Amino acid sequence: MEGRPVSFGQPRKAHAAGIRVIHQQPEIVPDLTAAENIFTGDLPRTGRFFLDWSKLYADAEALLKTFGMAGDLRPRQLCAGLGPAQRQMIEIMRADDRLRQADLVAP
Repeated sequence: MEGRPVSFGQPRKAHAAGIRVIHQQPEIVPDLTAAENIFTGDLPRTGRFFLDWSKLYADAEALLKTFGMAGDLRPRQLCAGLGPAQRQMIEIMRADDRLRQADLVAP
């Protein structure tokens, strides 16, 4: 990064350094909601241990609207019943949100 070789022992450390990976195959957890899948690894917190559910659902709703998906997906909708196109859109929304924070993107 920035002309220097880097090595990370854990994916979380690479993520913290601003590196993002966009997966070609959707990596969706079927028992989580659309919002939880979009923000997996970056769930908003209200302190050290508690999730900020209001912010999670509001951020997901805003992202769904940005992508024109508000009528097709709901933030609290479980992903188990989603079709391939909807799963791919969640992966794209996840990547888009993270790309805004990324310093390096690896396909």
